[in-house]
Amino acid sequence: MGKALAAYRRKEWLPAHTALKAAAEGQRGRKRRRTLALAKAVKQVGVNYARGIQTQAANPGAALRYYKTALKYDRKVPRGPHQAELKRQLYKVARIYATTAFTNGNYPGSYSAIKTAKAYGSLDGTLQRLLKRLDKKAMDLFNKAYTMKGSSPKQARRMWQTVLRMVPSKSEAYRKAYNWLNNSTPRYQDEDED
Repeated sequence: MGKALAAYRRKEWLPAHTALKAAAEGQRGRKRRRTLALAKAVKQVGVNYARGIQTQAANPGAALRYYKTALKYDRKVPRGPHQAELKRQLYKVARIYATTAFTNGNYPGSYSAIKTAKAYGSLDGTLQRLLKRLDKKAMDLFNKAYTMKGSSPKQARRMWQTVLRMVPSKSEAYRKAYNWLNNSTPRYQDEDED
């Protein structure tokens, strides 16, 4: 078991998994189930880590999912030896995805990636500037929706809903969109409620 975990720490995924599976063969009951669960965790970390590295340049969104899965399974291994590295990778890929999504006009995706990055480290200057740009875009989108609230209320509501997904709740654009969404809905009072 010690050799398997040492191999795991060196990122030798297959030898670690094989050693744990072999160790489980000679065990019974609860101990065997634990060893098999550990073998599964080791395999999942290896598979998802490799997929994350392969896809991070071409598809940062998928890489984020792979790294999150690897992080989850690494927590199941004693002392989670790859936690720090996986968090760094998540931050790096989230930063790439936030920038790419913003450039492509996917503002909710960009904000989601910024939140992911913030969960794994403090925001650097690039992400802070991107957050300010998102706030400006959200205010522009709110104003555009505000001008069409009379002529196209459904489209205005959709735009305000997008604003809610692209900035934090403390943003002025968020508060305005939230208020208009809640105030633009017709309110009916049931006369039978007395």
